[in-house]
Amino acid sequence: MKRVILLIMLIETALIAGDEKKLLSSLKENGAVLSYAPSVGKSLIYKSSSDNIIEYYAKDMTHSVRSNTTKSDTFMVEKVDSTGGIKFTVRFGKVSSTVLEGGEIKEAEESNELEGQSLTIELDGYGKIVDWTGLATIGFNEAGIDEGELIANSYATFGILHLPAETLKVGSSWTRTFPTKLSTKKGSVNQDIEKVYTLKGFEIKDKHICAKIGVDVKITVSGEGEITDGGERVKYSTKGNGKGKGEVYFDIQGGYLYKGSTNWILDYEIKTETGERVTYSQETKESWTLVEKE
Repeated sequence: MKRVILLIMLIETALIAGDEKKLLSSLKENGAVLSYAPSVGKSLIYKSSSDNIIEYYAKDMTHSVRSNTTKSDTFMVEKVDSTGGIKFTVRFGKVSSTVLEGGEIKEAEESNELEGQSLTIELDGYGKIVDWTGLATIGFNEAGIDEGELIANSYATFGILHLPAETLKVGSSWTRTFPTKLSTKKGSVNQDIEKVYTLKGFEIKDKHICAKIGVDVKITVSGEGEITDGGERVKYSTKGNGKGKGEVYFDIQGGYLYKGSTNWILDYEIKTETGERVTYSQETKESWTLVEKE
């Protein structure tokens, strides 16, 4: 009996493998329309890990901070329209973060600030924000930046795959640009981000039939405003640029991101009207994977 059961299992596995090969062959020849539509209404739990190195240079002083963060968030697509526009909600879960600063390792104080909160974002077919809600308790951070706006822009730009409403074949490429303006208490910071996507191929990843997509990112930063220094208001300006690369796997049948990774570097400089100058450098490596579907 055991041999019969084993034989049946082997036959079923061979049939499934044969069907998958046929599907992959068809995808490579004909391409596919990639869409989040099949996952509308489903809760997808992702686990992510990021390593972050930040260095500041001011006069003769160098300050370095290295951090590692792991988190678990729940992602749900609310709706998808015919142009590729999408509305989705992120529910923030547990966060664990450690920081190495001045030779000392410590737990980050803000680790659990977002836990339990939700963020809903609606994007048009070009990836531009139509509206966002949530993060009611998040205000301006110590740098004077609207933290809620910063997080919303970050998820709208980097937290989702921007898909065109058309058939994509191996080698297909599409570009999305994201001009964003972040509010500060006494000014604003502008970020112009360009993302170039390229469909590298179709493959089976951990039993998921996926589109393998490469991502190239270019970032330009500029802005001006005022800070308070010793009780006096001082004007400042900032400019810089960055670049990055990534690779993601999108489950074609399920309509969701399965896993991915990105590496990027950002460098910029802050100047004040008093002649002070600070150079800022940030390097980030991040990876994430789907761990549960509800």
